[in-house]
This record gives sequence, C-alpha cells and structure tokens, in this order.
Amino acid sequence: MGRLGDLLKNPSDLRYAFDKGAVALARGLIWQVFHLRFPRPLFLGAGIKFVSADNLRLGNDVSIGAHSYIETSAREQVTFGNRVTLRENTWIQCRSG
Repeated sequence: MGRLGDLLKNPSDLRYAFDKGAVALARGLIWQVFHLRFPRPLFLGAGIKFVSADNLRLGNDVSIGAHSYIETSAREQVTFGNRVTLRENTWIQCRSG
C-alpha cells in the first residue's frame, strides 16, 4: 500500500498531514491566483513577506516556511527550482546595485 493507504489506516497521521499540508497548499494556490501565475504545487506558511514577487520564478513543489522574508529586487530573475524547501524564518534578500 502506498503513502495514502498508510495515512488512511491511521486517522491521527491523516489529520497531521492535513494540518501541515492542506492549509499551506491552499495559501500557495491563492497567492498564485492573485499574482497571475499558473497554479502548481506551492506550500506557503503563514506570515511570509514577499518584496518584488513579480521577479520571482517558482518551480514545482516549492515550500516556504512561516514568517520568511523573500526579497527579489535584483535585476535578473530569481528562481527557486523544483522541490526547493525553505524552512521557517528564512531570510533571502536578492538585490542589484
């Protein structure tokens, strides 16, 4: 049986997976809609601050932890590739000049 089968066997594990992933995935989808992006799996924690998000390119399955600061004011586009995970309280500042 796969991962889903294992989760279905134990309701507490299913609840944990839902609590950790569903809200972050919904937050990521909503963020992409507001920024006119093609929806793909994006997990966003609470309280993330984006500066110049129009200069940020995201791959598939990107996860950004809660209370992170992502500034992409650089001249060149900033890219987070596929399966990138940034843990909680991450600070990334990309500037030119």
